[in-house]
Amino acid sequence: MNYDQLAKEILSRVGSIESVTSIVHCVTRLRFQLKDEGLSKTEWLRQE
Repeated sequence: MNYDQLAKEILSRVGSIESVTSIVHCVTRLRFQLKDEGLSKTEWLRQE
């Protein structure tokens, strides 16, 4: 999977780009602030 596909997959799993308030990264993590965390599929995101 290339980075563009991975980014689209991650955004679809957090709800959509509209539900993202902010994103911060560190070495091993992406940290999302979401408007509605109920839309995210966190179990999938934690597996990856």
